[in-house]
Amino acid sequence: MGITSEDTFSGHSAYMDANFAAQHRAGVRLLRQTFNWSQIEYRPGAYDWSAQDRLVLTAARKGIAVLPLLFDPPAWHSSRPAVGAARGTYPPDAYPVGSVRPDS
Repeated sequence: MGITSEDTFSGHSAYMDANFAAQHRAGVRLLRQTFNWSQIEYRPGAYDWSAQDRLVLTAARKGIAVLPLLFDPPAWHSSRPAVGAARGTYPPDAYPVGSVRPDS
């Protein structure tokens, strides 16, 4: 069984550990987790994966795999128009060479 558990990702270490232990006891083996790209790449080419690393490591120690979903690109990677943007998240303005586009 798999779940989404946003509160676990934002919680402190003891909370995360206790939640993953309880989820594992309940049969959870997969966590579908969004990773906010704009928080990971906080300036062009500069990355901080520490929060995601902590989540993946803690989940793995409790027997839970993580399916990461990269979400919300930073402004310099976003296709969001400068004027007239609708509310919501825009996809990246370009995809890396060799990647699979979600609309293909």
